[in-house]
Amino acid sequence: PPLFFFDTATTEIYTIVFVGSVSCVLETGAELDTLVGYAFLLRGNIYDLQNKRNLSLINYREVIKLDNYTFAIELSRKYLKQPYINN
Repeated sequence: PPLFFFDTATTEIYTIVFVGSVSCVLETGAELDTLVGYAFLLRGNIYDLQNKRNLSLINYREVIKLDNYTFAIELSRKYLKQPYINN
């Protein structure tokens, strides 16, 4: 099953939460790239649900650039090939 489920009517709220979350993580200066990777993955998923494919692809590529050996990278590679679908 998918890691995340979204209500397509509230994806804009998720986008707002994402921006705040990533800002907090990045400001700590700690090694939290795993969290950042999953945040970019989530935002890519949200953009796919909003039919904003170009933006989702940017986010999936950001995850892969982290090169941190997390499952988020594997999922991002999958979603580069096919858009995320909320099942």
